[in-house]
Amino acid sequence: MRRALLLLLIVLPGCQPDDSPSAEPSPPVYLPVVVQELLDREPKPSHIIYLNREGATLVPGPDEASLNRSSIIENAELESYVVPAFRGSARRWDDIVTCIRGHFEPYDVEIVEQRPTEPGYLMALMGGRAEGLGPSDGHDHGTVTGLAPFNGQAVENAVVLVFTRALRERTQSSCETAAMEIAHAYGLDHTTQCRDIMTYKRRCTRRRRFYDQPAACGEHEDRECRGGGMQNSHQMLLDVLGPRGGAAEAAP
Repeated sequence: MRRALLLLLIVLPGCQPDDSPSAEPSPPVYLPVVVQELLDREPKPSHIIYLNREGATLVPGPDEASLNRSSIIENAELESYVVPAFRGSARRWDDIVTCIRGHFEPYDVEIVEQRPTEPGYLMALMGGRAEGLGPSDGHDHGTVTGLAPFNGQAVENAVVLVFTRALRERTQSSCETAAMEIAHAYGLDHTTQCRDIMTYKRRCTRRRRFYDQPAACGEHEDRECRGGGMQNSHQMLLDVLGPRGGAAEAAP
């Protein structure tokens, strides 16, 4: 039976002193982990992204953001997992939110900072480090700065983790990590295109985006994408979410 993979963005804390191109993180490690089965129907992507700065206690199970339930925690075989609140300043938080909104501006999705009252949203928890997920705890995720469920299609009501404390709450790195992990939950793979948000490559352009050209997938070497062939990150998000306002837009 086909199952999902968990994509890990691995960055050693302390190896990214600032947001300049010369301060790229150490090469990350790609670790596929079985998490959940693919749906046998077309998934319904969430058109609301909730950026949670307050923290939460997650429980294991199939992803359901409204219940703080996470397949990541299920995979780690934990009874619960506490993600602490964002520790940066209010101004830094506003800058990060503005940056994330900019990356998703072309797509039919709303980014909010208050938890919706009804289910049907994706939650990105922004805070803390991957404490309790390291090798000493029986897991392989101790140095990650982001975690997201991935199976090549949209994960309904997904919960993604962005460990902003490990990134020192820096605007660009926190924003780009969040954008990558959110995009994984919409089915996007890693690419080797240096300008793409979805790349692990170092010494790339200062500002990345969801690139509007076909690119090979991969972490360090080119490979086929999980769905086969190549990936156009911008077009894939348009396919999953639709364009903002109903008219197709080119990538900025």
